[in-house]
Amino acid sequence: MKKSGLYGAVFTIICSLISMSSHAATVTVEGTELPTLIPVDTQLAVSHGVVFSSNLLYVTFGCMFCGGNEERIGIYGTDPSGRSFESFATFNAPINVRFVSPVDGTTPALVDGTISAVWGDGGGDTDFLRMRAFDINGNLINSAFSSGAIWQSISLDGQGIHSVIFDQQPGSSFSSDTFLDSLTFNTPVAVPIPAAAWLVCSGLLSLLGVARRKTA
Repeated sequence: MKKSGLYGAVFTIICSLISMSSHAATVTVEGTELPTLIPVDTQLAVSHGVVFSSNLLYVTFGCMFCGGNEERIGIYGTDPSGRSFESFATFNAPINVRFVSPVDGTTPALVDGTISAVWGDGGGDTDFLRMRAFDINGNLINSAFSSGAIWQSISLDGQGIHSVIFDQQPGSSFSSDTFLDSLTFNTPVAVPIPAAAWLVCSGLLSLLGVARRKTA
């Protein structure tokens, strides 16, 4: 193998490893991380690479059946009036999740692999939850559906996921909620790839060019 070919192969491998390493760590957002019953939007952008929002007014961290045997802290939507319910959010209150770079909390980012969550209200009635993943252009990548009367798990797989929406399916009762916890995903990677990776790869590319000139 010529030296230029060898350098090219090494360059490709190192850049691939840089990209893969960005996806290695797993992030889990727990409902206990912030005070309850407060609006949640960018508070977790830098530490977790995630921004919460709703097409109503806001998303909150709250307490389910506080003080009871089924007490659970999680993330849920609000009703159109803006009142945050302690035990449930209304049927049409989705939870929107958008991924950003954990480095600056603003640069759009992508997630590869499995995204999962625990959901439910433990109320005994059957609830139906829909989970949809979209790319940075708003195109649907994958969707998942889950139903049950107690705490359930929901997950989906995809590549290049920029946002996820959790909402109720038709059939849920008015008091059903989009209550989530343990939202888990691979570390979001900035778009384009982080500047440090570009610098390393650009440097390697320059060295490759020098090597080719010498060979010629």
